[in-house]
Amino acid sequence: MKRLFIVDEHISSLMNGVGTFMSTLLDCLKGTDMEVFLLSYNEDVKELSISEQKHHTIVSFPPHVDGGFLRHGWMTLPLLRTFIPDGAENVFLMSHSPCLGYLKTIRRLYPKSKIVFAIHDQGWTAPLLGDTCKLKQIMAARRQPAAYKEAYSTIKSFVREEQRMYALVDGVVCLCQRTAMLLQEVYRVPQCKIHIIPNGIDYQDCVQDSRLRESVRKQKGIREEETLLLYAGRTTAAKGILNLLDAFEQAVQKRPDLRLVIAGAVFDMNEFCARTPKSASRVVYTGQISPRELAEWYDIADIGILPSYTEQCSYTALEMMAHHLPVITTDGNGLGDMFTDGKDAIVVKADPEHLTESLLEAMERMTQMDNGEQKKLSARAYDNLKERYDRNTMGKKYIQLFNTI
Repeated sequence: MKRLFIVDEHISSLMNGVGTFMSTLLDCLKGTDMEVFLLSYNEDVKELSISEQKHHTIVSFPPHVDGGFLRHGWMTLPLLRTFIPDGAENVFLMSHSPCLGYLKTIRRLYPKSKIVFAIHDQGWTAPLLGDTCKLKQIMAARRQPAAYKEAYSTIKSFVREEQRMYALVDGVVCLCQRTAMLLQEVYRVPQCKIHIIPNGIDYQDCVQDSRLRESVRKQKGIREEETLLLYAGRTTAAKGILNLLDAFEQAVQKRPDLRLVIAGAVFDMNEFCARTPKSASRVVYTGQISPRELAEWYDIADIGILPSYTEQCSYTALEMMAHHLPVITTDGNGLGDMFTDGKDAIVVKADPEHLTESLLEAMERMTQMDNGEQKKLSARAYDNLKERYDRNTMGKKYIQLFNTI
């Protein structure tokens, strides 16, 4: 019988798609004959604790003094080794990066066990805004321009550390085709190690009740005549949030009925407000909210907007599709694999020089569509979701991987 050890960092997973991935995967594993352990770091406990759940066991580790799970988590593994024996039936699943020290320690203490790494992000994507061409230029260049030497050196260090991580593991899961190609072309990972498994969602859980729309809008202070645009996720530059705010500032001058909701923690409110001096009253910041509250915003929104330069397989995108929202997005890494312009979304170029202007044009294009045209986009996106991003399909692929690796 296989024993699966899912490695997680509790605090960060509460705020990003890795947490959604973890909970989805655990649901998928219910009913299998696998023995499942969740190794949860930086939990709200004072000492190592083990709790038996109905379908899995949680091994909770208290917070490190500086919260540095990725730097120091490996130190817990000798303790783990005292009560979890090595064996060919063990599979460790790692989704947080960089974790070179952790992987090295697993490999040393558990030489017979298998390790799978699932890529949810890579270190170069944010600083380069997902520009794979720029990445290839940097990695191919023998000498770097003096003005960019430090930045380029940092990028190379990220990639080299990730290369060593991928070399240590037995399998690498990519959430999209573009990352799988990059692993072969830049990281030199053998194709036999690479497994493409997109994220999945239980879209049947996202049934809308149109009768509640008016009352929920009223509760949240949104008038029915307003056109509500919804952004959900981390508010970082690589997510395109600054370009979105700049575009909205211009769009609302022509369409004063627009309202933008930013669902997610904001780390520099002063900067955000400075970008929307004329439309500040038309922007709603919810802060970090629960999945239930976010689902309410999905249900009352008119348009979903995903301006990211780079993703892998966005759960926000899947949730917007599941809630039948017409979507504005980019062709950035990950998102370009999910949507086709004019078929199931409005897709613009993830070009830093022109993204603000492109988003503005996309908002105008989407809001000028009649309701029937928008519904066609969202219906085709929903069909795409059912065909390619079903939770059960995702679960079967992971189970097959864990059983055969």
